[in-house]
Amino acid sequence: MSTRRRIQLVQPDERRPLLTSRDSDRIEGAEGASDPLYSCRTDPHSHLPVYTNIHRIRRDIISVVEDYLSLTQLTDVRINVTVVRPLVDKFYELDDISIVYCLLVNRAQFLEEQASLTNRQNVNWTRATLCELIATRILRRFNEDYEGSEGLLLLSHILVAGFEPFQNAPPRSVKRLPGTRLGPGALCRLSRWPS
Repeated sequence: MSTRRRIQLVQPDERRPLLTSRDSDRIEGAEGASDPLYSCRTDPHSHLPVYTNIHRIRRDIISVVEDYLSLTQLTDVRINVTVVRPLVDKFYELDDISIVYCLLVNRAQFLEEQASLTNRQNVNWTRATLCELIATRILRRFNEDYEGSEGLLLLSHILVAGFEPFQNAPPRSVKRLPGTRLGPGALCRLSRWPS
């Protein structure tokens, strides 16, 4: 009793790579036809001003939030129109995929300050929650504006790209940090990552 297996070919859309010709290198074949050579670039986002964005976002969030607001109040229509949507528009128009990372770095910093500072705990919680809310809305907008496999690839870059807090920081800012070492595109704490 033999069973026959049926072989089904994969549809052309499923065989198409996620990377476009813009993201890949091309090589010339024997007959002159160009075949795609898909390679990974080491750091395609090294030019993004992460350090500047982190401080820009922090300044904007601190200037907007001076009092405690609950999550219900932050999602209210009036706050959405006057505070949240203008900040989402402002940060999204920068056309920088590191913005979500920068917002989440600020969220973590505000939560750290909430735990250590006793006089402004609730305000820092509100600032952290606002950063999270803005990051979520920016992710949603990226998802709406970029569709298909290109959009999926962009969202994956936004969520898992290796951004660093001191990426493209001015040299004077990095020099003030004790116990750090600058490598090619990397800032490592010597106490955590020995060389």
